[in-house]
Amino acid sequence: EQLFQKGYISEKEMYTLRRIGRGKRLELTQPEKQESQEATEPGVYQYTPEMGGAKPDCQMEASRGYYGGHWFIDTPLEIKGRGITFLKKYTDKDFCTPGHYRVGWNEYRVTNKAFDKLKEQYTISQEVCLD
Repeated sequence: EQLFQKGYISEKEMYTLRRIGRGKRLELTQPEKQESQEATEPGVYQYTPEMGGAKPDCQMEASRGYYGGHWFIDTPLEIKGRGITFLKKYTDKDFCTPGHYRVGWNEYRVTNKAFDKLKEQYTISQEVCLD
């Protein structure tokens, strides 16, 4: 724009350079896609979508409770035990898009001790977001 104001380039050239610059900036902000981890053994598999991480295919999905005293587990399996509380079964109304893959899954609130036992038996994926 400074070159246009000084008369070195035409208005058409300024708009072309602006379009190219915006396209390049958007291209640089998109991370490279990574392959998902192979969940072969029980444990927690973490992934970071902001850095291009792909979600591993696991039996459960976990997210940490706000104060850190418990976990929220989403799974198609029915689990029971000490420290595991069933919250609800997901329906279409729980999601913005109909036919979401978690429709029919169960949501549980799990204590830290119960989560330690679950991660020894099942494959669990956890989304880790950057601050």
